[in-house]
Amino acid sequence: MSDINIKCSNNNLFDIIKIIYEDTNKSGGWSYISNHFNEHTAKDRTHYLQNNRLDVNEKHLIEFMGSTRKVYIDYIIKEVINSLKKKNIYKNFADGLLLSDIIITAIYGSSNPTSDYDVTLAGPGIPYIVNCLLQQFKINKEWSNISVMFDSNFYICPGLLINNKNSHLIKNLNINLFCIDKKKNYYIPLPTTNDEIKLEIEALKKKMNNNHVLNLSGIDNSYKKLIKKGIMLDNELYRNINSNKLILNSSTNLFKHLLDMCSLSIEAYHAISTIIIIVFGFQGNKISEKEYMNFKFENYIISAVENIIDLVHHHANAYDNKHPKKNFNLAIKVSKYIHRVLNCIEKANKLSNKNVIEIDKNIINSVNKVVEYRNNIEKLDIKDYNYHINFMINKFNLNKKLTFSTLNPLFKKLFSYLNISLEKNITRKVAKKISRTRKK
Repeated sequence: MSDINIKCSNNNLFDIIKIIYEDTNKSGGWSYISNHFNEHTAKDRTHYLQNNRLDVNEKHLIEFMGSTRKVYIDYIIKEVINSLKKKNIYKNFADGLLLSDIIITAIYGSSNPTSDYDVTLAGPGIPYIVNCLLQQFKINKEWSNISVMFDSNFYICPGLLINNKNSHLIKNLNINLFCIDKKKNYYIPLPTTNDEIKLEIEALKKKMNNNHVLNLSGIDNSYKKLIKKGIMLDNELYRNINSNKLILNSSTNLFKHLLDMCSLSIEAYHAISTIIIIVFGFQGNKISEKEYMNFKFENYIISAVENIIDLVHHHANAYDNKHPKKNFNLAIKVSKYIHRVLNCIEKANKLSNKNVIEIDKNIINSVNKVVEYRNNIEKLDIKDYNYHINFMINKFNLNKKLTFSTLNPLFKKLFSYLNISLEKNITRKVAKKISRTRKK
């Protein structure tokens, strides 16, 4: 009996890792592997994903990519902080403390393996950290940018670190600061005056009319503008090198600058109220029940409305007329927005100790169930799950491409609290389309 001659692979561990990354990138990055994962049941996720050169178990692949992106990003952040320490340009603000102990890096969001990995940064030097994260990724020229490959985005606003070295710069502005972490001197300016609320409402109106998906160059350009604005704020707040302040000379200019930075952030909330309530509150658990009572009614309505805008945009951009199953999965994805809106309404109602905005309890129950199953897939009861997801789809008109005109009446009503006319917004968008068509 002769031996069977089998040729063994010459690829070592590092070769295989490189192949996995290259194949994932060519296939479409994180979106490709997460969509595959979501379309299959737990049993089917042990199947092998046919890549260009490697057959990879899709469950193992998403776990591998999810972990390596975290290590990769964490390493670059720490490396840049070490470089900033050597430059010693923030010694006055640091006041003897290490930058690594001052700069805040936080991850808020779902623990679902398919979720994005977004990093929130606050403190001196953070625009330079984001710049290095983007530049480091460009070293691998065959890869897409970091937003596509890893589904990772970086947020450097609106959080501010305020200590005894720069508090005088903020104190003179007479703004309301919401404390995220007192020990770390971590604060966010909270819009409370009529003028500040109006600035946020204008930001939401702009967002409603801006539903285009950025391509790779668009993402890069947004980050460049964000970094530039971040450095301007960094110079005034942490380095105090500008005697003629352009940002910290009035509360209006500070809020305008922060809102501009928010609008330049990728896949981000544009209103500061939304960032505080949703990201630091609902997702980050940084707000106590008592503190929730310190917000204004408008803060909650702004947060709710922005999530409705994201719901419409996300659903409209991803809806597929040819594949009903994909739309079922899409409804599951966008359930998080509906859940957040309902939570905001609940908080707003508590402020007045009565239900200013009435909600059907059956809707609350079904949306809660869908989100619960989404976050705990192993506890899935298929029959119960299908009932609640179909109930939600019908109530919120998710069985067709969602628009502002086809919103659930409850959601439409919320816009009126901010004096935002949906009819005007829809008319304006149609006019823009006609104008572009004529130019062609």
